[in-house]
Order: sequence, then C-alpha cells, then structure tokens
Amino acid sequence: MSGISYQQRDAIFQQMLIQNINTFKNGPTDKPIIVIFEGTKPGCKSTYNYADQQTVENTIITSVGTTYMSLQVILPQVHQQMEPQQSHTQKLIHMFNDKWQNKTNTELVFLGVFPAGLDENPMFPDFMREMLGGCFEISTYKISIN
Repeated sequence: MSGISYQQRDAIFQQMLIQNINTFKNGPTDKPIIVIFEGTKPGCKSTYNYADQQTVENTIITSVGTTYMSLQVILPQVHQQMEPQQSHTQKLIHMFNDKWQNKTNTELVFLGVFPAGLDENPMFPDFMREMLGGCFEISTYKISIN
C-alpha cells in the first residue's frame, strides 16, 4: 500500500513555507501553527491557523482516529498489522511536544496534516479510493525565522 511519503510531505511543506515565509516571520512565535494541506504535490492549496497545544493534540487525535477507522473498514488486513492507534497517536503528540517545548523565541513549530494519497492509488477500485480519501499523514516541523 503506497501513500504519501515523508519526502513528499517535506517538499509540500517547504513550498508552502516559501510562499508564506514573510507572514510567518511577522506572526507570533508563541503559538504553534497547524497547516492543513489539500493535495499531495508541492504548491497545493493549504490553510494555516495559529493554535494552542490542546488544539494541536485534538487535531492529531482526530486525524489519526479518522485514518484508523477508514483502514479498519476498508482494509482490515492492513489495519491489523498497524501499530495500535493509541500508541501511534501518543508518538505523534510526543514528537510535536518535543519540538514545541524545546523551541527558542526565534523558532516556529508546525503541525502539518496531509492527505495520505491513498485515494490516488490506482491499485484500489474507485469505491475504495473514495473511502480512503479521508486518511491523513501528519508531520511536525521546527524552523528558525532568523
């Protein structure tokens, strides 16, 4: 099963950052930024919001929960081989918190939520691709704004 890779997510994030760097440089550094991406290619549409830590955690919980539920229904054999949902969720929250708690005043921390891209995989029939369109991948980023 092939979805969006970390390298693809990183390229998408970097392109969004290039397009919005001045906005981020002039924005607050005391709040994490959640970025929701609408596509699986650099330059895709995205929306960002400054958030609090609880909103970040809720976003992770909801995104992981939706993905696990979709896979449990559509691809139960894959779901059974996955890391338990709670463990995966806690790892993502820990990765985010580690970046957030260790940032300086000149750094920004982002939570990127990406479509997993499973709905673009031609090996799945149309009805499965439609249902897999709700799966997400999450990445965290910490950048310096010097």
